[in-house]
Amino acid sequence: MGTPVGKWVGRLTDGNQHTGCAGRGLRARRESGCPYDELMDWLLTLLHPLAINFGPPATEQQIGTFEEQIGAELPGDLRQLYRLFNGYENTDSAHSALPMRFHSLEESVTLQGAGENWPGLPAGAQPFWTDDQSNHALVYLSGPLRGMVVLLYHDEPDYAPRYRSALSFLLHLHTAGTINHYEEDSVSTADLPVLEPRLSSSQTAEDRRLYQICRTDYEQATTDQERFLAAVTAMNLLPYEDTDELEEFTLAEDFYIGQRACEIYGKRRWEDAEESLLSLSKNAHSNIAGAARQALEQL
Repeated sequence: MGTPVGKWVGRLTDGNQHTGCAGRGLRARRESGCPYDELMDWLLTLLHPLAINFGPPATEQQIGTFEEQIGAELPGDLRQLYRLFNGYENTDSAHSALPMRFHSLEESVTLQGAGENWPGLPAGAQPFWTDDQSNHALVYLSGPLRGMVVLLYHDEPDYAPRYRSALSFLLHLHTAGTINHYEEDSVSTADLPVLEPRLSSSQTAEDRRLYQICRTDYEQATTDQERFLAAVTAMNLLPYEDTDELEEFTLAEDFYIGQRACEIYGKRRWEDAEESLLSLSKNAHSNIAGAARQALEQL
């Protein structure tokens, strides 16, 4: 590694003057229909000055070999990133540029082979970033969640998606400087869970469609692990307007599911849940009761 990203930024920006979405955040840009190439240009402009060593571009042959080995195609944003650089690493010892390094295609394949070390790794989830402290970012390469990013902490194996794309995840790393989600009241740097109404009706409809798929998976799950993953994924995707549907999850036998439902109630400041939360704070399992009390303080 050692080639600046600026060498390749020009490949995307030369001759392409995109000004219609200037000044908007990533979510606003995406939901207002900004061209995909503009979003990539914008991200690379942010990455350019950082203290990062970028690998050489992956060839189409390397990408094809990778896809054949894992049995899935790369989403568009990941494919574009690899065409620019086959992995990168932070050259700042304090890791202040980007707190996770981007695997080369070859390293990603090797890590997939060690997937048995990650309990409950769902089909289609492929590792692409790590902080080398046993924390990983994975991308779903197949199924209804294709393209979404999971943060897998070594002490909290939760495979529910937190970002809608690799592009969005990289922007988070750049702006937050940490793999942790900054959450204060209803503000979060992560895309998911949904904490406010969407800017786009089409995005709301897509979230609702995915929610229904995950809810069906939850109802049909045969193991506790499958049931938990389906539940937390469904709750993360649940449209803001449908928040009342969280009540069903507060009553789940798995108190971790109920706890998560209460947490989302609080982050959404969902006042209609006050009576339910009061009851849970007095009568539910200690995990749920504690989460319910905290949610009440956020209403």
